[in-house]
Amino acid sequence: MTSPIPRFLLLLVCVLLTGASVWAQQDTSHFRRPGFSAESLFADSGKLTASDYTERIQEVYQILSHINSSAHLRREVKDLAGKLAECDSALQVVNRVVSVEGNATNVRNLQMFNVLLQNVQSDVASYESEIDTADNLLQSLKEEMRLMVRDTTLRQLVRDSMARRPFMDQLKSIRAKRRMADSLLRNGIAMVSQLKIRASSISILSSELTSKVNEKLRISGFKAFGKEMPYLWESGKAKKAAAAIAKENAGALNDEKKALNYYLKDAGPKRLLLLLFGAVFLWWIIVNIKVIRKAGMAHTFKHYHIQLLAMQPWASAFALMFSIAPLFDMNAPAVYVESMQFFLLIALTFLFYKQWPRQLFYNWLSVIALFLLFTWVEHTTTPTLLRRYTFIILNIASIVAWVTFLRRLPEEIALKRFIKVVIYFNFVLNVAAILHNAFGRISLSHQFATTAIFSFTSVMGLSVCYKIFTEAILLQVHASRVRQGIQKSFEVKVVTEGFRKPLFAVLLFIWLVELTTNLNMYGPLAKGISGFLSIPRSIGSISFTFGSVALFFLIIMLAHMLQRYIGYFMGAVDDEEEEGAKGQRSRLLMTKLILITAGYLLAVAASGLPVDKITIVLGALGVGIGMGLQNIVNNFVSGIILIFDRPLQIGDSVDVGSKSGKVKEIGLRSSTLFTPDGAEVIIPNGDILSQQITNWTFSNSYKRLDISVTIAGAADKETLEKLITDALSASPFVLDQKQPVILFEKQKGTEISMKVYFWCTDVQKAELAKSSALFLLYKAVTEKGLELK
Repeated sequence: MTSPIPRFLLLLVCVLLTGASVWAQQDTSHFRRPGFSAESLFADSGKLTASDYTERIQEVYQILSHINSSAHLRREVKDLAGKLAECDSALQVVNRVVSVEGNATNVRNLQMFNVLLQNVQSDVASYESEIDTADNLLQSLKEEMRLMVRDTTLRQLVRDSMARRPFMDQLKSIRAKRRMADSLLRNGIAMVSQLKIRASSISILSSELTSKVNEKLRISGFKAFGKEMPYLWESGKAKKAAAAIAKENAGALNDEKKALNYYLKDAGPKRLLLLLFGAVFLWWIIVNIKVIRKAGMAHTFKHYHIQLLAMQPWASAFALMFSIAPLFDMNAPAVYVESMQFFLLIALTFLFYKQWPRQLFYNWLSVIALFLLFTWVEHTTTPTLLRRYTFIILNIASIVAWVTFLRRLPEEIALKRFIKVVIYFNFVLNVAAILHNAFGRISLSHQFATTAIFSFTSVMGLSVCYKIFTEAILLQVHASRVRQGIQKSFEVKVVTEGFRKPLFAVLLFIWLVELTTNLNMYGPLAKGISGFLSIPRSIGSISFTFGSVALFFLIIMLAHMLQRYIGYFMGAVDDEEEEGAKGQRSRLLMTKLILITAGYLLAVAASGLPVDKITIVLGALGVGIGMGLQNIVNNFVSGIILIFDRPLQIGDSVDVGSKSGKVKEIGLRSSTLFTPDGAEVIIPNGDILSQQITNWTFSNSYKRLDISVTIAGAADKETLEKLITDALSASPFVLDQKQPVILFEKQKGTEISMKVYFWCTDVQKAELAKSSALFLLYKAVTEKGLELK
């Protein structure tokens, strides 16, 4: 049996420990420092209030409003779906045409397809840029929406029912706006994704079609020289081949027409630019004609050989516009070029109707008929035997028409020799067309024949353009002189001789471009020349291209031509002495200086020549100029000083050293004086500034003259003074504002010697003034019974 003592001791220890624990947990607040507690020290001071919720709700509301307003796709982006659909339709048409095996597509149409594909690729690239911009905007709005949704403030507000109760209306509005924003972003991103996919597929298809078209263009030249059809005398084989071609080309013509519509729609700005050019030219002509007619000088049109513009300005403007139309679209399809040529023929017919003899005009109508027939046969895709024989008959008729036209060609027609050369060239082309037709080279046969008729119509249009340009410049000179009140006529040859060769060179270039285009040679030639000119060359560390060098000299040449011929547009002619136009001629001189300076600066900037790398060469050149060409530089700088300091102007009467005359021209190196004897004295500008200059017309054109007279007879001083004054005032060359001065020198009996000083109105008419004064004095003295000695 266990002893009770240990149990008692254990119970006592437990009771003591329990009492100590209770005592330790008694309230000790009376020992703490007032105002300091653990709860206050670690309490949550960031508890959100109603004002915090209100501020955050306003911020979220603004964010959602911004997303809803910005998530709407712009009208331009929505319209891209329709534009991409148009591009896709155009590509499908081109794809059907170029994918047909054996389809002998016109080379001009292949070139049209090539340009059309390039335009599609350019358009799609711009569309993709707009799509990427819209996509970036939507993605940024989506990210902004995601950050807003993660906000803890609104989450805490939504979870706290007591705090949420005052903001129920605002939260409902935010929920609606968020749903709208989600819908807009989802729909916008989906639409942009579809546009990106479609644009990418169109870009890939256009690249593939470009490769196919380039391949067809590459092999088209080789195929043209191959035998496309049986020989003309192989009638059985020819019929079978024609039927096979007709089956292959079924539907291709309609697809080509659709592609043409797409091309013309895309090339609208080029045609608008052509129309703008024609409208500006017509306005310029009509304004000048009105100025001349208003001045009552319409009868001078015939004197200056201004016939086409004066009689038919509208037809002239259209003829000019349609003649240069191919330059505005070098890769235009055959139908477009033929349409421009047809409109050109209509304009030329109006111009030739009243000017050419009836027989020659009927010959011209036969040329128009041949043009229409050749165009019709050209667009016949099936070369049947009947069509081939018809084409040969048309070639023979063309040769007959050229021979007849050559015999009746009028002598006064512009570019007559050039027209003859083109007609002889057409003989060769028509003979080649007949031979190639007979030997089955149908494509070459059609190409040579159409080139012949097109080259002739083009040269006739350019001949009229030469006449129109010449008349336009003469009309501008005449109208400018009428505006300035200049009545003196000018020499037509002086004006036209200056720009005859440059104008012919431009027209020859246009004809060559049209010729190579019709022969399908322009593309390869232009590509080869462009590649040759753009290849980088280097001399030491200096890199350049022949194209930049050619551009440099071309701009300089144009600047010199402009400063040489700009005077014609201001009415200035080189062989005359206009009066009262000093200011106009001085402005012309300053304009020339500005043109030549701007031309050189533009040439350096446009050519891209490394001026910084040739600084040493320029420095050495400057030293050479300073040492060896200092006289030329001195004259050049003196010319600039004369232009801007203006001690003398064109038309002034001056004395320079021992030379006297009227200033005819002030150039950059020298100036020209026109003496009363008719000589033209050329004086370097440096010599002019180094000598004393007497300018009789610097501020006015007056000059004081003196004459010595002796009058015999009985008369007193007052009577003689009045007699002389009245006589001089009757002269139109004597200035009325200043009274003559009469000095008595000596008297011998009844003879009185006097010296009379008076002013003439124009220094250039000083000799006429003296002569007139002496004659009037003699007449007045004789009437008074006196004698003039």
